[in-house]
Order: sequence, then structure tokens, then C-alpha cells
Amino acid sequence: MSDTLRTIQRMLNKKSLDIVGYFNPDWSDNICSKVRTILLIGPEEPYFWHVFKKVGNTKTIKKTHLIDCQKKP
Repeated sequence: MSDTLRTIQRMLNKKSLDIVGYFNPDWSDNICSKVRTILLIGPEEPYFWHVFKKVGNTKTIKKTHLIDCQKKP
């Protein structure tokens, strides 16, 4: 793992996120030629939702609860 990837992983860990995959696009992917790597980022279960609920943006939380058909906080 490169130093850059380790740095990104450390930043993601603080938000309970994780790198779940990556790929290196080529010309056939029709992506900007300056993009060398695309990271796929997902929640680090089960910690992510605890951190997510503490987010100050309550509109996002309320929308998420509505989508999940759960009671509003």
C-alpha cells in the first residue's frame, strides 16, 4: 500500500469509512486522462452508523431515516 493510500485510509478511518475497492481506469473507460486511480469507499461496519448519527446535518439524517422507513430521531 502506498503512502498516499495509507494517508487516505487514516483520514477515512476517522469517519468510520473504509476503502472497499479501487481501479485504475484507462482510455477506454472514458474518464479524464488525469485520473489515475478511483477509490470505492464504503462504511466501516458497525461503527459508521454511530458516527453518522452524530453528524450536525440533521436534514441528512432525517432523509436517511425516511428512506429506511425508520422513525425520525
